[in-house]
Amino acid sequence: MADIQNIPLNEKLRDSNPKLNKNFQNINRQLEEHIYSKEAHPAESIVYTGGVPGNNVKQAIDSLDTRIDNIVAQSGDDITEIVDARGAYSVLSARLDDADRKISNAVTKDSLVVNVMDHGAVGDGVTDDSMAIKAAIDAIPSGGTLYFPAGKYLVSSTVEIDVGDPAWVGTNLNITGDGAGSTVIICAVERDYALKISGVHGSGFRLDNILFKGSNLSSNKGVKLSNLSEPYIENVFFNNNFTALEMTDCVRTKLISCTFNQNRNGLIGTDQILESTPNAIDLFGCCFYGNSEMAASFYGGCGINFFGGTVEVSGHLDTGGNRYGVKIENGGRYGGAICNFIGTYFEGNSNIADVWLVNNEYDGTYVFSGCTFNRFTAPNVSEHCIRLDTVESTGRKAKLIVTGCNFEDRGFTTTAATRYIEVFGRTNVEFEQMGNLYQVREGIPEISSNRVFASARFVGLSTTPSLYRGFNIRSISKNGAGDYTVTFKTPSISDPRVKTGSIDGVGFIQLTDLTGTTMRVRVYDVNGTTLKDPTELSLIIME
Repeated sequence: MADIQNIPLNEKLRDSNPKLNKNFQNINRQLEEHIYSKEAHPAESIVYTGGVPGNNVKQAIDSLDTRIDNIVAQSGDDITEIVDARGAYSVLSARLDDADRKISNAVTKDSLVVNVMDHGAVGDGVTDDSMAIKAAIDAIPSGGTLYFPAGKYLVSSTVEIDVGDPAWVGTNLNITGDGAGSTVIICAVERDYALKISGVHGSGFRLDNILFKGSNLSSNKGVKLSNLSEPYIENVFFNNNFTALEMTDCVRTKLISCTFNQNRNGLIGTDQILESTPNAIDLFGCCFYGNSEMAASFYGGCGINFFGGTVEVSGHLDTGGNRYGVKIENGGRYGGAICNFIGTYFEGNSNIADVWLVNNEYDGTYVFSGCTFNRFTAPNVSEHCIRLDTVESTGRKAKLIVTGCNFEDRGFTTTAATRYIEVFGRTNVEFEQMGNLYQVREGIPEISSNRVFASARFVGLSTTPSLYRGFNIRSISKNGAGDYTVTFKTPSISDPRVKTGSIDGVGFIQLTDLTGTTMRVRVYDVNGTTLKDPTELSLIIME
């Protein structure tokens, strides 16, 4: 290799290529082995057998690369081994520079990870690891990661982290384990949370792959997040806590594949500083099972979205307070889309409702699409699958939209008193539904939906009534002067009523004998005493 400078640029070049190629292969192999190492690239860290002088490996190869450049420039790119060594780079030195950057990034990344066991945590489920965890937290750099290897970490005093410090703003704190089945934090703080994370809006946070298990269901709590932007929680399991997870004044939150199992209270979202929060909380494929008081509760905010997931066997605690699956109350500020439940499965929840909605101070929309509601026998049965309460004194509007959902009884018999969907208050409520499957007819909701059910303009009413123009009207027949029967094409699922009506030459319209398929229409004179045929009659009929 040392004789490379003496290679003549003629036919002897090809004879010398095996030596050149062998050196290239040797260098390339060592580069590939070294590229992801944690060492900083000193020459003594690599066993190098080349003969080109240089203070370290990179300088030596740069020197060789310069000489090869001259050869290739004169001989063309037909020496494939030289081209292969460079890969996609124009010169070999560019490839080495990129390798240096990758090594530097790998070392920097590793320096941001703080292992709790390096700071005294034992993880045997018996030793109190609270102080060791706090010591590890003190060592975390801005944007760093607190790492819990597989083990059981007993926490008997609250571990608090404040990411509101200016050094943290604009960066993320990451807390991670080896999986919810491997890394367990035993929550043993009396009437308080094992972990509290607080900050200012602009502070990010990520939590993943850990199980938070309460040692006493009546008093221990899991995690509390306060005043954070974009918290991201994935594959976290909460079990046997009085309250599993509380989020106060957090915005743009994502929970992915999290499980809330056999806690007293599952997930609580409340506002504290900003009345608009909890704001934009998305739950993807999260499972709530066996939470005795409730699965989830949200007060204030908007944009609370369940995508898939399950809410099962929750709200079954017998004593004290209101029990339910999910409750959303007083939402709608700074945006009326309060909640969306898309493809969520509800089964065996108890007491008030699978989902209890309370519309209070603000206008709002509640949407259910493609959800399944199964009701079992007592005690695992809710009074209603969906319940909406409106506060009449506020006069705020509420719109409930239910489409493509399935409502089924499994051992429970639904009656008019326990309808699948019910509205209490009914002030300024719009109800829209389409394509729902109700197993028991008695459970079909009887709620004025403010949806156009049918419309028509009738003529020839004094002789042979006929439909001039209309929607969902099959026919009209004459019973006598000013007395008609209208038949619909598609049956109504609730009592139809006149939203608007106009008549020519007479005074009042009366609807009687309302059924799902027919309706009787009577038209009176201006005194309201005598039935009289109008010249024309127009109706818009709402559900």
